[in-house]
Formats: sequence, C-alpha cells, structure tokens
Amino acid sequence: SEADSLVLVTAGSVRVESRRSGASGVLGEGTALGALSLVALGVREATATAETDCELLMMPRASFRRLVEDHPRTACRFLEALVADVAGLVRQGLEPLAR
Repeated sequence: SEADSLVLVTAGSVRVESRRSGASGVLGEGTALGALSLVALGVREATATAETDCELLMMPRASFRRLVEDHPRTACRFLEALVADVAGLVRQGLEPLAR
C-alpha cells in the first residue's frame, strides 16, 4: 500500500519488519515511523505490528502539507529533524562499507 502518513509511537512498543530484507526490530516511545512518506511518494517499506498496548499519533501527508502552508517555520524545524534522522540511518547503512 502507498505510504502516506507519519506514525509517532507515544506509548508502547512496535515490531517493525523490512519488506525487502526481512530484518526486524522493536521500537518504542518517541519513535517516528514513515516520516519520509510525508515528502516522498512510494510504497510502505516495512510492516509494523504492536508488541504491547500502544498509543499512536498519525499525521497524514495532507495534514503535513497544510502545516507547511500555514506554519512554514514549524514545518522547517520538522523537516530538519527528519533529515537528521535519515542522515543517521544512511550513516549506519554505510558503516559496514568502511570496514
């Protein structure tokens, strides 16, 4: 299915499994899932399943676009945090190549 929203885990834990590699891990409170879907079109790259009772907040792409239009400074801070997270993931992925 199309990735079209960010999900923030505010309580509980979620198991996330990559559809490509099958790699999985458990993520907890404060974790954002699907952040790239707010700015890039595509299909979901992973499946998320609640491991415990969870509380989640969801921001659809349309709501993010309204945020960008109505509150550009807030949206800019959000995008800076998103890019920092993605850069961290890219660095982690490149680490094995440096060895």
